[in-house]
Amino acid sequence: MPESEGFAWNYFVPRFSILGILIFLEIILIGIYRAERHNAIVNKHRANALNTFETMSSVSLSPDVNIAGTLSAAGAIYAPQDSGYAKRGTSQQLNVAEMLAAIVETRK
Repeated sequence: MPESEGFAWNYFVPRFSILGILIFLEIILIGIYRAERHNAIVNKHRANALNTFETMSSVSLSPDVNIAGTLSAAGAIYAPQDSGYAKRGTSQQLNVAEMLAAIVETRK
């Protein structure tokens, strides 16, 4: 190709478009990987919380303690959790002291 014709579009356009497609696919695959890892870690945390709840509820203590344990287990299982892979942070969860205070106030 003579240099007087200008820029060789027929040579660069296919290469840039293939490079763009590869970068786009890499971004999509990274997003899928992050979502899968986040879900796997969160599901593992939820399974651990459920197993802990079952162990703690098998020890029959006072009803107030069982209610507090149920509330904390529900918070640990169903609340959004931070895994490090999600782009957004998690919402704040109630701690056990706040739950016990709410139980005492409802009993009054």
